[in-house]
Amino acid sequence: MIKKNILILVLITIVLSGCSKHHFRNRFVTYYGSYASNERQNIPTLVLPKLIETNDINKKVADYKNRNYVVLGDSKFDGEWEARTKAIDLANKIGASIIIIQSKEISDISHRYSISVPTSNTSYHSGRVSTGISYTGTSTTHGSLEIQGEYTVREYRQKAVFMIKGKLGNVTN
Repeated sequence: MIKKNILILVLITIVLSGCSKHHFRNRFVTYYGSYASNERQNIPTLVLPKLIETNDINKKVADYKNRNYVVLGDSKFDGEWEARTKAIDLANKIGASIIIIQSKEISDISHRYSISVPTSNTSYHSGRVSTGISYTGTSTTHGSLEIQGEYTVREYRQKAVFMIKGKLGNVTN
């Protein structure tokens, strides 16, 4: 039972540690100076951004450019699957109304872990010595139990393009 609880705790820790990453935001490259990563401001959007998953991001971006959308910037990275809510959060922050995302599985990476769990064993003693004196007592030994395991993380090549309808200044792309 202890072994199972510790394994669950390890897996939860691994999952939660991955939640602190925000690759869409950290890898965002702007096409316009006013959207530079250090100068980003909250730009209110009038509608919730539309999220589009595709297998051909270039074709989908071209389709939206033909409908008078411009690219604000993009984000590219290889890594664990990134929650789409993070792309939506970034789109809300930069004012994008369309997010086009493509993900392609590139590899599985196996990781091994080892955990040392403290153990103790208590023995209870009682008896009578030859002189007739009774005794009782305990003795405790301490040690550790080594638990080893393995888990696999799937990695993806991910790209998101953030777009908005209209023009930015005199520039269209």
